[in-house]
Amino acid sequence: MKHLFLSFALLVLTASLRSQNSQLFNGVKHILQTRHPEVQLEDKLIAVNFWSVSDETSRKANAAFEKACATYSVAKLKGGKKGLVVILLNKDNLDDLSVISLNKEGIKCCYSFKLSDLQKQSLSEPNNQVFNANGDLLFSNLNVDQIFTSIHSLITR
Repeated sequence: MKHLFLSFALLVLTASLRSQNSQLFNGVKHILQTRHPEVQLEDKLIAVNFWSVSDETSRKANAAFEKACATYSVAKLKGGKKGLVVILLNKDNLDDLSVISLNKEGIKCCYSFKLSDLQKQSLSEPNNQVFNANGDLLFSNLNVDQIFTSIHSLITR
């Protein structure tokens, strides 16, 4: 009986996490398709970074994702044969200081949106997530020094 209960609890937890991940994936995909219809998302990895001007680590993650995006935007990757798209979700609603920060740090390849643009997102989102083209979670909460190498590990030859 205990095994049955534990199995059921694990199944419910897994389903809940998958639902949250797919909600984020679908939300950012919808925002990008609505505001940048020229961007082709078919068969691309989608990386999402949550950031704030006051959080230096999240800003460094922006730079690491920018480097990965500039390098692998059209590369053949496992889970995304047509490259990588990076979305930066700003917790400060892209105020003037946020825009200045993005420009100062040379963020050009990534697409930046307000976190508030996503409907029904919980406030306890991870620092970052990387999804394959099907919306399956590949990486979550990568440290700044792991971002580029994690994307690099997905190269197909």
